[in-house]
Amino acid sequence: MRRRQLIGGLWLFPVLLGFVVGCGSPETTSEPEPVPPFKRKHTVIYEVTGPGKADIHYWNDDGEVHLSKVSLPWRKKVTITGSVPLTLSAMVPGFETPAEPFTCTIVRDGKQVAKESKYLTVTCNS
Repeated sequence: MRRRQLIGGLWLFPVLLGFVVGCGSPETTSEPEPVPPFKRKHTVIYEVTGPGKADIHYWNDDGEVHLSKVSLPWRKKVTITGSVPLTLSAMVPGFETPAEPFTCTIVRDGKQVAKESKYLTVTCNS
């Protein structure tokens, strides 16, 4: 009697084995996790053109940077983390109006995001 019960239940073994194998662990994907916006790194190029010299102010990951009496043209490439507003300003060191305007330009990740031209003081914001 016991043997008949054992043989009668053997048909369940292949069914259960197929169920266990078929319900294995899900496939894992090799796609990287997306980087949250506040951790993304951006390449930023600040540029000021114009006559003579200028006092320049710009932002990087460490905060605001002040440069005095910089010969123009001037260009600085920085890496910024996150989507912080970008600011660049240039002003005449002294009170003499230049013959030509200053032009500031901001390029983020290869795309121009701000450009402005003015006399005495110019500011670009993005």
